[in-house]
Amino acid sequence: MALSVAFPCWQNSPKRRSIHASSLTGATLCTPSPESGRVARRSLYSCYTLYFRRWRYYEDRARRNLRNRAYNIFMKNRYKKAMKKVLRYVVELEYGDKQPASHQEVMDEVKDILDEACETIDEVTVQGVLHRNTAAKRKDRLFRGILRACIKKDLLPERSDEDRFTPAYKLIGYTLPECNFVREPRPWQLPGWKSPWMLKWEWEKWRKLTGRK
Repeated sequence: MALSVAFPCWQNSPKRRSIHASSLTGATLCTPSPESGRVARRSLYSCYTLYFRRWRYYEDRARRNLRNRAYNIFMKNRYKKAMKKVLRYVVELEYGDKQPASHQEVMDEVKDILDEACETIDEVTVQGVLHRNTAAKRKDRLFRGILRACIKKDLLPERSDEDRFTPAYKLIGYTLPECNFVREPRPWQLPGWKSPWMLKWEWEKWRKLTGRK
């Protein structure tokens, strides 16, 4: 997994320089510009402060915790974004003006984003970031939302006592995608990975050798 993170180094010079890491986990950040918002500039500054602007360096255990936490946040944001696509459709179907002709039409519209959400949840679970029971609850939330919206639009009958313990994905006629994911190594377990502190040390060494401020 190759991601890009820019760690800005705030110096006294008018220009702001940044260190680019091609194998770090997290969102893609860029050097702030005068046109960018205050939130973006503040987040970049806080990122640099988190890693480097301390009265003493982090211990190795604290650095590992920061690294692992950044990876977990990145993976969790992936499946949450995929879930939001389905949940937005459910809200639009349940409370909006959408009037599908049949239940099959609803499933045809939502199948692609529902498959994407289920596969992303499976991938995050295989990577060890999400517990399998929690993953099952996240999927069931999506299925129950679709079932609730279809019942409200009179596309499906109300749940009877016989269907009380039947999973929601069976009631809506959905087939779960097969999970064939294999756990991959973490980015820091791959050759060539460099931590933010290693990148900053290399950048300062290059700046000293070239005589740049």
